[in-house]
Amino acid sequence: MVRVKGPLFSQSASGTLGGAITFSVWKGRALVRSHAVPSNPRSALQIATRAMMTFLSMSWRELTTTQKDLWIPQAAAISVSPFNAYVKSNMKRFTQFDGPQVVPSPSASTAASMGTLTPVGGIKQIDWSQAVTTPNDMTGILVAMSTTSGFTPSRSNIVQARYGTTSPVAGVITTLAAGTYYVRTASLQEDGTIGTFVTESSGIVVTTS
Repeated sequence: MVRVKGPLFSQSASGTLGGAITFSVWKGRALVRSHAVPSNPRSALQIATRAMMTFLSMSWRELTTTQKDLWIPQAAAISVSPFNAYVKSNMKRFTQFDGPQVVPSPSASTAASMGTLTPVGGIKQIDWSQAVTTPNDMTGILVAMSTTSGFTPSRSNIVQARYGTTSPVAGVITTLAAGTYYVRTASLQEDGTIGTFVTESSGIVVTTS
């Protein structure tokens, strides 16, 4: 259970929300972090959950004051801050493999037009870059990855969710074992829809130079 002080103004909070994020206070400062389970800290679903939590933390900072205020009624209904309501609602959506909504009950978005996906393998990592032809109403990029060619993107193979609309949107996937990895990306839209995943591209990871 999360305990909050001044819920509409997010003055402080403590506890774990939805098994995904933990609020705490350290040296007088309020902190929020991904909730970790020590027994298996890098399971596929935990990686996906942390990827989305990172995205939500970033995207919340980019919302306008008007957009943030639209979360106040939902926050008041469950006695949490608007940020907490935004995270809780969108993490629940992600369990159904839906994308995050910028505001509650949004208007339909115009899907982004995607360009070339370029994954480059390296030492224990893959650097990826997704060109965006026309961003339209996108908020970022969802990244799925597998060691099997022809895979179908799902919540269990999501490895990153990167905020950004300026082409190219890029990132680095680290701590990988040697092998060939297949990557697909899709846009995240303001209305919570996930765009069509682009055709897979691959990169080869090695463990030494």
